[in-house]
Amino acid sequence: MARTVAVLVWVLVIVVVVAGAMAIEPQCPPKKLLPCNPAVKKVKEPSALCCSNLRAQEGCLCLYLHDPRYQRYFGGADAGKTITSCGIPLPYCLSTTNI
Repeated sequence: MARTVAVLVWVLVIVVVVAGAMAIEPQCPPKKLLPCNPAVKKVKEPSALCCSNLRAQEGCLCLYLHDPRYQRYFGGADAGKTITSCGIPLPYCLSTTNI
């Protein structure tokens, strides 16, 4: 009986974690940041589309910075410069890192 309860608890935990991850993804679609690649890579100023997408995902910026999948694209000084070039203040998590 105790083993069955333990298994059910783990299943519940996994379901909650997966559901939470699924809830974050639609709100923070990283593909929307593709127009920002040239600006982040120092090629040119951010485009209007880049800035618009950054503004729409302002609440996601810290997620991108701390997610290892996106750090190589979105971490570093150039990402911070792109954000401020769009007139967006640096979020606290970005202003306290090495940007």
